Amino acid sequence: MKTVKVMTVDDDASSLRLVKAMLVPCGYEVIMVSSGGGVVEHIHTYQPDVVLLDIMMPDTDGYTALSAIKADEQAAHIPVIMVTSVGMDLNKKLAVDLGAADFITKPIEIERLREAIKRCLPQE
Repeated sequence: MKTVKVMTVDDDASSLRLVKAMLVPCGYEVIMVSSGGGVVEHIHTYQPDVVLLDIMMPDTDGYTALSAIKADEQAAHIPVIMVTSVGMDLNKKLAVDLGAADFITKPIEIERLREAIKRCLPQE
């Protein structure tokens, strides 16, 4: 069985470590990226199965990064789950309109995160 690669993109190092600590025991390989800038290049390099993307980042915000992912032929098929402390309905609608597969608010509930990732993966 193939190991599922999850790329988590967040400018907050503690959030990156928390997501890794939640997912590694479940058998996921976690790739941590600390900036939204260049996210498409990281996707080309690491070929993740799912991307977890923060919205509030100083260099390139999550919406801009999501738009770049969905505009790239090699990356557009990869499901993106927005993971953010900004949980207003308008933010969720915008994320979904831009192509996000799901939207999770912080603080992250581990079961909610695992379920969202499972829903994004092809069913075997």
